[in-house]
Amino acid sequence: MNGMTGILRRGLRHLAAVSSVLAVLCAGCYNAAPPSDEWLKENFRAHRADFDSVVAIIGSASADDFVRYPTDTTSIYDSATGKERFALLWSEADSLFVTGLGEDRRATLDSFLHRIGCTGIEYYPPNGVIDIICYTYGNMDGFTVQYAYCQNRSDDMVFYEDRDLHEMWKEYALDKANRPMPQKRLDDHWSIEYRP
Repeated sequence: MNGMTGILRRGLRHLAAVSSVLAVLCAGCYNAAPPSDEWLKENFRAHRADFDSVVAIIGSASADDFVRYPTDTTSIYDSATGKERFALLWSEADSLFVTGLGEDRRATLDSFLHRIGCTGIEYYPPNGVIDIICYTYGNMDGFTVQYAYCQNRSDDMVFYEDRDLHEMWKEYALDKANRPMPQKRLDDHWSIEYRP
């Protein structure tokens, strides 16, 4: 019986240790903070020419529909090898967009994204908005922090210069129907935005 008690005690200690580690890891993820509004503004000022170059590259590639760059990947089962492998989730628009970019402009675009500390782009030509994604948190209930470029911005857009965008997002996420979208104006064409 003593041997069994010792095994149970060691097992409970290991379980407690694993639970503690998981709690710390999960707490760190939950409290992960996006870049501050000031950091986003300073990053934009420091790399303004790079941001404009990204817009020029995106605008020069042919695209008629929503595009996400880089395109999404997923893990699929490869029956030939019996293993999972990454594969692109190509939509026809993504494929035409990437093909329209060509290898040289794609490499240049990747280098600009790396330099400005951003991870991707979403572009919907009919509304003329190019979103450069800086930070992503979560999945279904998550959000992105992005720089938004709009050539012809509507005069009725509302910006919140005196509010912290992350704090605004926390309020917005509770009731999206009755809250303003958190965004700050950078200039006549650029803004910082939180999006679902």
